[in-house]
Amino acid sequence: MQEESKEEVRRILQAAFGSLSLHSKLPSREFYARLNVVGRPGVWVLIYGDYMDFSYAENSSPVPLITEVFAPLQPAEIIDWSPGRSACVQYKAADAEMLSQAIDALIKKLYGLADYKLAGSLETWARA
Repeated sequence: MQEESKEEVRRILQAAFGSLSLHSKLPSREFYARLNVVGRPGVWVLIYGDYMDFSYAENSSPVPLITEVFAPLQPAEIIDWSPGRSACVQYKAADAEMLSQAIDALIKKLYGLADYKLAGSLETWARA
């Protein structure tokens, strides 16, 4: 991940959650961070509280990613996935550096991208 992308991730997470330490007691139902790989609109990550949703183009189970990609976020588990579309992982606690490492490992493993730039935004969940 390019260095400016790391700073962007930290900035967005800090704006979303008020600090660089994320815990499930944060207002995770109000805000979420959306990250996209620049030039690859199909590669995205959403972070809200102790959950991370991500694009998952594979048809096989994402469970093997837990030990390799999400090692910095242990204990973690895949709680939902849709073959060829998306997956969701829940983790107990993380800081910006741990999330950055997991996102970087995910993008490298799933999409084979070694040098990429992330763009991100802080968004509010729509209310019914």
